[in-house]
Amino acid sequence: MSALVLDECGGSAYGNPAIRGAAGGQLQGAALAAAGSAAIRAQAQAGLDDCAVVCAAKLLAPGATLSPEHAAWLELLARVHGLVAPLQVSATGRSDGVLVQAIAGAGPVTVTTLSGPQGAPGTSALSPEQAGWLERLVRLHGGIAPLQVTDAGRSDGVVTQTFSVSGDVTTVSTAP
Repeated sequence: MSALVLDECGGSAYGNPAIRGAAGGQLQGAALAAAGSAAIRAQAQAGLDDCAVVCAAKLLAPGATLSPEHAAWLELLARVHGLVAPLQVSATGRSDGVLVQAIAGAGPVTVTTLSGPQGAPGTSALSPEQAGWLERLVRLHGGIAPLQVTDAGRSDGVVTQTFSVSGDVTTVSTAP
């Protein structure tokens, strides 16, 4: 059985040195005794709490806030994934009652947001790079402009992704 290596904040397991030390650097197999498992869970939770504080400090400065636009974009992304309210999806649209998106076509499919969270641009605690990632994520969900999706890729006219398949691997390339 392969080992799961826990790493620092932002890695695949959101670990910290305390977790790695407690787990001997690796968690191997599934044969942990109940007491050992509980101890590791407690240390892992404490480590995750510490990591969340460190990661939050790196993301936002104390007292900093998101702009209304960025907050609305985050809400839109949560809604389009059913994280705020149940999301109803059909061949012609998806909605959770606040977010309403129309889905049209069969050759290319076009996703158009008819209504959703709104916010005015403003000063944001996000770095320009983070704000760019957020905007591109929203664009790739049809949240800013209609999104056209084909077997070869998707685009809203600003952000374009192409899909290429080789065997059982699909590569997604994004421009810009």
